[in-house]
Amino acid sequence: MTSTKISDLSWYHDFPPFFTLQPNFDTRRKQLDAWCSLILDYCRLKKVCTFDVNDASKFSPFINAKINRQLDNNFIQILLEELRSRGNIEWEDKNKRRCLILWKSLEEWAKTVYQWITSRGMNGTVCTFYELLHGDDTRSAEFHNIDSKLFHRILFELEKRGQATIFSENGADGMVDEVTKKTLSNIPLLKTKASPRDGEQWRQRLKEELQSLIQYVKNNKDADNDWFRLESNQEGTRWWGKAWTIQDMLRYEFDIEFDIPVTYPMTAPEIAIPDLDGKTAKMYRGGKICMTDHFQPLWARNVPRFGIAHALALGLGPWLAVEIPDLIARGVVVHKEKATASGDSVSSTK
Repeated sequence: MTSTKISDLSWYHDFPPFFTLQPNFDTRRKQLDAWCSLILDYCRLKKVCTFDVNDASKFSPFINAKINRQLDNNFIQILLEELRSRGNIEWEDKNKRRCLILWKSLEEWAKTVYQWITSRGMNGTVCTFYELLHGDDTRSAEFHNIDSKLFHRILFELEKRGQATIFSENGADGMVDEVTKKTLSNIPLLKTKASPRDGEQWRQRLKEELQSLIQYVKNNKDADNDWFRLESNQEGTRWWGKAWTIQDMLRYEFDIEFDIPVTYPMTAPEIAIPDLDGKTAKMYRGGKICMTDHFQPLWARNVPRFGIAHALALGLGPWLAVEIPDLIARGVVVHKEKATASGDSVSSTK
């Protein structure tokens, strides 16, 4: 259905008695059936997945200015209860002010997503939440850009059926914290399995790396959590830049660098912070940071989908968050302003 006119969804909408709750039982039953169909058709057409009772006066199906009609609050509550009894809405709060709208049942949604995955031969692959919900490949899919809470429910339904495993809610527990899980799910995955030795394929891989990094930086800025800058040589084989963390209202900034291994992406890049070389046990020679025990197996399971942005999110970011406060507390790292004021000879940073 391509029309966006509510009257095209139901001719009843231009019929004044349609907006008045009918006293006769049989007539009311038909009226409620028609209203439920209209609401669900409208929500399907507009991809409306949530409803807030406080915004009921702005909900287009409940208003018809042409005939000067609008549903009253009592009628709206009756309709919402009718939709709930049919399994078409689920309340999100105890006060019943906000709900999910299910113009398809969770079972039907799960079938839709699974058929899309199967039709593209993607069974058994790892996909991020972002990739499925907002990625370019799903633009034509019915579930593209639907409400994130609803999509989570759909994924849980798939997992219940044994057709999916939700990495961010199960397999990642104990590996990364909740913030990192959320961050990771919003970084686009890569497709091309290529190393710097692979010519044209590497150029395609590098393009995907840059797209993923750009999205990750954008996500960080949108969340007011910008924390690194990167640049590379023309071949994309050597990278360098700055990373910083805020502690006690002071910004501690460090130079970072890494090379792309010849066995990439099978092997993750080793990120180094030269300024901290030899200052912590959580670092190899040359200032290369020690990743957590979970990083390498996690990376290996996601070749070639994880890239530089994922290494930063799963490796460098958590390392800075844990190690820098400890180094500051032990006096190993001193902010430049403090070091200058005290005349301290301990290594400092900007």
